[in-house]
Amino acid sequence: MKIRVGDVIYVSLRNARIALRVEGVLERYGFTFIGYIDESLIVPYDAVKKLIEEASGRRIIGYGELIVTADSVDNVDFITEQLRYLYGKSIVIFAIKDIVKSIVESLKSFTIIIGGIASVTLIVASVGVMNAMFTTVMERTRVIGVLRALGIRKYEVLLNIVLEALILAVIAITAGVPLGIFVGSMLIQGGFLGFRGPRGGLGGIEFMVSNQTLIMVASITLLLTLIGALPPAYRAAKLEPARALRYE
Repeated sequence: MKIRVGDVIYVSLRNARIALRVEGVLERYGFTFIGYIDESLIVPYDAVKKLIEEASGRRIIGYGELIVTADSVDNVDFITEQLRYLYGKSIVIFAIKDIVKSIVESLKSFTIIIGGIASVTLIVASVGVMNAMFTTVMERTRVIGVLRALGIRKYEVLLNIVLEALILAVIAITAGVPLGIFVGSMLIQGGFLGFRGPRGGLGGIEFMVSNQTLIMVASITLLLTLIGALPPAYRAAKLEPARALRYE
């Protein structure tokens, strides 16, 4: 339902209910560290106080939370220290700057772990390519012998094996990258990680893959494929025609 300026909406809490007239609609903001504000209402304090008091039957004195906005990032530490000096341990202060710092440190550790897993995976993949191409060379030994006997040069045999491996890598990239993006998008925005915002997913966090990342993934895949394909390709190029033709 789209809400417009001038509409009247009703907010209920238990047996209490108040009517509110929409004075303005803010532009979409997205995820913040204080919540998903795109699904929030900015309501006068007196209206909220009345609603809660009618629902709970108790009088409200003071505030449960207070958001302080600094005019500059450089002043965050000073304001935090002043608030702690004034109120001591009677309040709990959360500075977004500190939260971001903790998240960045956690992401660094997570990146190292993921990088280690990715490195092992890439090494295993390279060895797998090498084994697959060695098997291909063995199965085509007689064919290679015939080609060599017909005048095909060694570098042409090597180039043929390498190109075949690179073509397979391109097919894998073409199929794997869209699949990876789809799965990542489902995990982040589909809420399959167990955290869901009002509209599903991780509270409005958008899943994005940069062009640099795609280029890096494709380049590393092609490079490792090339490294894995060179040994069997070199072996195929070194085969003597007479010996290859006698291979069973």
